[in-house]
Amino acid sequence: MDDRDPHDASRRPGGRGEMDGLIRRLDWSATPVGARSDWPPALHRAVEDMLASSRPMILWWGESLIPFYNDAYRELLGPRLHPWLLGGSGRADDRVAWGPTGSQVDAVMRDGRSVRQRDVRVPVCRFGVEEEAWWDVHYAPIGDQAAPGRVAGVLVACDDVTGRRLDAAAQRRAAAHRQFLAALDRALHHGVDEAVLLDTTNRMLGEYLGANRVGFAEDRGDGSACSARKYVCDVVRGTGRLVYRDFPPDAHAALLAGRTVHRGDVRGDLTLSDAYREAHRAIGVRAMINVPILRGARLTATLYVHWRKARPIRTDEIALVETVARRGWVAVELARSQLVRSQALLAASDAHPGR
Repeated sequence: MDDRDPHDASRRPGGRGEMDGLIRRLDWSATPVGARSDWPPALHRAVEDMLASSRPMILWWGESLIPFYNDAYRELLGPRLHPWLLGGSGRADDRVAWGPTGSQVDAVMRDGRSVRQRDVRVPVCRFGVEEEAWWDVHYAPIGDQAAPGRVAGVLVACDDVTGRRLDAAAQRRAAAHRQFLAALDRALHHGVDEAVLLDTTNRMLGEYLGANRVGFAEDRGDGSACSARKYVCDVVRGTGRLVYRDFPPDAHAALLAGRTVHRGDVRGDLTLSDAYREAHRAIGVRAMINVPILRGARLTATLYVHWRKARPIRTDEIALVETVARRGWVAVELARSQLVRSQALLAASDAHPGR
């Protein structure tokens, strides 16, 4: 005769996960749920279904909303919550465990109807680091067999849609970037004055990216420094002259090689020298993008974008600034060539007034 517990998870096909073992070993008699041998069949089935699922799932049971969760859900919990959450009181731990899902669990317990939510923002802890994440969440009521019509618990299943959300956001940014570049091209199309072209490019890019300083720094020709014409949107101290020796050697080498240099937090980047970080602190820079402009093998100019606060630098922003650098500087070079041509024609006219 087989006298093993018919609800023992070890009887199911497949291996045992971490949560399978933790749930079996926990002294449930010390919780409002009671000893496993006294659990109602509905609770046994819900726990087994949850543990067998590859989707992140958490089960809230009873009036105290005692939580059970599977291995996929455990991966989303940081050390602050796991394993302490298991078997605790959901109502007592709602600030850290429920987030925006708590009110829905209460509603399902009260009304007994399934609920689906889309694009719910619930940050998760992956590899010890909290990350932004979005979820489609399904809340399913579990009936109380001993009291028909009463809800005994809620099984919550989660589908990670962060990728979908980020893809949609990336598409919106790409469309906005295209619109911005089209507007910039229109603004530069008929420009003939170099200063106006520079000021227009700097201002439009600064306003679009919410930057505090944007400028083109042109090489002075002596290999030691460059002078800048810049846009400043607030009272950030700055300089019209950048000295190459103040750059970190690797950053200057990258610019000379035509590679963009960017930092999301200059002051917090311990790979940079103290002098370099202090120089940026003095002019109110925390994040930056520097795009070199080469003609032949020579560094001709650099388009720099500065922010007063640390921020992540996205790859699409880098690509946008690189595109603006190319288009803006081409417009400047065209304006210069037109000015030289006009001056040559004027000089020729003065030399031969009768022609």
